Amino acid sequence: MDEIFAGPREPERVVFRPGDRSRSRDRLRAFQSGLAERLQQAREQPAGVTMLAVFFGARPCLLALDEVSEIMALPALTPVPHVQPWLLGVANLRGRLVSVADLSQYCGHEPLPIDKDSRLISVALPLRCNAAFVVSSIAGLRHPDEMESVVPDRPSHSWEGAPLLDTAGRIWRPLSLRTLVREGTFLRVARGP
Repeated sequence: MDEIFAGPREPERVVFRPGDRSRSRDRLRAFQSGLAERLQQAREQPAGVTMLAVFFGARPCLLALDEVSEIMALPALTPVPHVQPWLLGVANLRGRLVSVADLSQYCGHEPLPIDKDSRLISVALPLRCNAAFVVSSIAGLRHPDEMESVVPDRPSHSWEGAPLLDTAGRIWRPLSLRTLVREGTFLRVARGP
C-alpha cells in the first residue's frame, strides 16, 4: 500500500541488447519453418487435393502445392535492363537468384499494386525454373474437390484450368505453374528492338 502513495516512479529503461535482434530473427525463422511444415503436411494429405489460394489483383487463383516452394514478403528487387515490363527484377532468395514476374502484366493487364499484403510465391525447385511471382494476397488453402465445376469458358492461356465455384459463390481459376514456366513467351524475357 505504501508503494501506491510513494509518488511517481522513475520509468524503467529499455535497453537494446544485441541478442534482441537475433531473437526476432529466431521467431521469424520458427514461423517460416512452421509454415513450411504445414505446407508439406498439406502436400502429403492423402484425401483430396489441397491448393494454395491467391489473388492476382482481384483475380482469385489456385496453385498446386507441389509447384510452390515458398511464400514470403517481397524482398528487395534488382531491376534488370532491356527485359519485358512484366519481369520486375531479380531477387536473392536464401542464396538463390530468381526472376520475379508480375503475372497480371504478363497477361496484358495493369501492373499489380504492391502493398503490405503483397507476397512472393517462388516456384518449386523440381520445376527447374528460378522464378517467383508477385501476388496481391494469400487466401489460404482450398480443396478443389469441395468446389463445383463451372461450365468452362475457353481459357486464355494453356496454363489455366477450368474454373471452380466455392461455397461462397466465388469463382477460382486453377493455374499450372509447371506449364507456365515452360511457355515460350515466358522464357523469352528480353525486350527486342
